[in-house]
Amino acid sequence: MRRSRVASLSCAIAVAAAAGALSSGQPQPLREPADMTASPRGERVAILLPGAQVMTMEERDGWARVIVEGWIRTGEDDAPSPSPQGTLEDEAEPAPTPRQQEAPPVPLPAQGPSGGSIGGVVFVTEPGGTTIPGSRVAVRLLDGAAGLARELDAHEAECARRRAPLEEKAAKLKDEAGRALRSIPNTTRAFEASDEAKAQRRRTIAEIHRLDEECHAAAGALLERHAVRRAVTDGEGRYVLEPVPAGEFLVQAELAAGGGVYSWRVPVTVAQAGRLTVDLTHANGTRREKPSYR
Repeated sequence: MRRSRVASLSCAIAVAAAAGALSSGQPQPLREPADMTASPRGERVAILLPGAQVMTMEERDGWARVIVEGWIRTGEDDAPSPSPQGTLEDEAEPAPTPRQQEAPPVPLPAQGPSGGSIGGVVFVTEPGGTTIPGSRVAVRLLDGAAGLARELDAHEAECARRRAPLEEKAAKLKDEAGRALRSIPNTTRAFEASDEAKAQRRRTIAEIHRLDEECHAAAGALLERHAVRRAVTDGEGRYVLEPVPAGEFLVQAELAAGGGVYSWRVPVTVAQAGRLTVDLTHANGTRREKPSYR
């Protein structure tokens, strides 16, 4: 068995200093993703993910010139591929999260000694240009693609119907609180009326949060009933679902990033054994703003 040789990767790049406090003189791991550019404010050449080892050589105007140390593959290898963390030794699979253990997988039809697989990477690029890897994201493979999509759409529409009057009420109470201070001549009565409107608004917002939790739990239960395979992404956003029989499915995931929540329900058709690549990105997902009540 021949193992490929690997070479140390060392290159000078510039990264935003906001990527984390970097100490000069010795490699330090990044704490969050950072765009790599050829020069300060120059063209992006790559993306550093959390844990990348960088050594600062120079800092200037909020940027740091660093040397990145890592490993690259220099040839084919008939040995098992290294883990996503880039080490040559086999690493133990991460322990399943409690959410993975909530329900056993739906039994798959018999398919012989080995089935196909679906794998890919989860990452999004925010409107401001920041790229965020989907680390530790739950990914499900769902059966009943067409019927399930209709059922999920109906559930979301019903939750939106119930949420709309509560959001309208909260907006009106906010206006009432401000109008009381402007329109009631008696200062004491004005503050009392404003405080009462604010208290009612807080109760309404709490009711909205309870409704959202109820809807999220119901959607989760529906997804679990249709889940035939589950996976959790690694630190770089990569996942694998296997074994997968022939058929039509949905690849489902959700990622909170920045000020929004990205959701995926990507239909896939598995025709035979083999690897099907399905990347979940901002290009094939939907983004909704996180509700903010102030």
